[in-house]
Amino acid sequence: MEVSNFDFQNSILGISDMHNAGYTGEGVLVAIFDAGFLNVDNIPAFDHLFDGNKIAATKDLVLAGSTTVFRADTHGTGTLSLMAAYDPENLIAGAYGANYILCITEDVDSEYRIEEYNWVRAAEFADSLGVDVINSSLGYNFFDDAEMNYSTEDLDGETAVITKGANMAAEKGILVISSAGNEGNISWKTITAPADAKGIIAVGAINSSFEKAGFSSIGPSADDRIKPELVAYGSGVTLWRQVGSTSTASGTSFSAPQVAALAVGLREANPDWTSKELRDQLILSGSQYSEPDNELGYGIPDFTRAMFGELFPVMDPEKATATRIYPNPLVADQLLIEFGSSTDCTMKLYSSDGKVISEHDLERMGKNFPYNVSMKLLNPGIYLVELQDDSTASKVKLWKK
Repeated sequence: MEVSNFDFQNSILGISDMHNAGYTGEGVLVAIFDAGFLNVDNIPAFDHLFDGNKIAATKDLVLAGSTTVFRADTHGTGTLSLMAAYDPENLIAGAYGANYILCITEDVDSEYRIEEYNWVRAAEFADSLGVDVINSSLGYNFFDDAEMNYSTEDLDGETAVITKGANMAAEKGILVISSAGNEGNISWKTITAPADAKGIIAVGAINSSFEKAGFSSIGPSADDRIKPELVAYGSGVTLWRQVGSTSTASGTSFSAPQVAALAVGLREANPDWTSKELRDQLILSGSQYSEPDNELGYGIPDFTRAMFGELFPVMDPEKATATRIYPNPLVADQLLIEFGSSTDCTMKLYSSDGKVISEHDLERMGKNFPYNVSMKLLNPGIYLVELQDDSTASKVKLWKK
């Protein structure tokens, strides 16, 4: 079965599980701060936003007298599409049912600190309308006037103007999702403001091998906090920017809105959660929550884990061991497993909702050989493989195409 690229990027976060559970962001108010939303009013994938009056408000804080945000640049178009697009053939985004506030805060023709103040003004505007979630795919470190530049020491969560604004938004109960930055391949390497803010979620990027994308900025913050907090697919992301068709683009700008869309679905599902509880659940759902680092943070978030917590049986961490399963994603019938030092083990396969769907007693010729398991009848989806022998145990996420 052929899997589209947007199905792939959605599956990483469990977006299909979220949609199957009935959550698309209905009733949640989201603000997107960006450089422009050119073509949004002409791309069919956004028609439902206009037909359903789901664009709650717009504001251009860059061009005086401007009456439209559908101008200037397609960067915001791409970020919006990764939250709100609905086109079954090309892209179904995570939070297409939400309501949106679209603000231009970034001036594409120059780089000055006024853009940080634009961001703060946009946050005040969105707050006045009762916004739940802000997605900000912007980052600042160097300006056209070098005297305005920030140093890496300034990324302490309380120095940059835009960081202070993000802190204030978080303190007021707004969940702020920020791109971590695309400085990983250059000498700067680390995050940019406002990704250093406290109480927000900074999002890095992974590639199709579930490894950090080279460009994705790393942490920690200057005061030694884990950054980024989470990651999502950001290398060759399918999105809408032009009228004629979808395209692909890379950057933490396009991983952040996917996590924001996940957050919006969880907000709809759990209206009684505070923004801090929502943030905590997203971080707790990270694929490497127990062993965070400053490349992937707490890892890849997941709808089912964030929604319901740890559904799977508790495993003794002292028995956990390194495991390799391949190919992963699984495209054929045979799954190979390198696990433990025994010649036999038990394997349980769990669906994304925590149900055991199969159990196997596995044997192999020797400990230097992999176990071989037939997955011929397994439907496409995301699964958890649990393995256990006499002395060790392990859990690994499996994607079946």
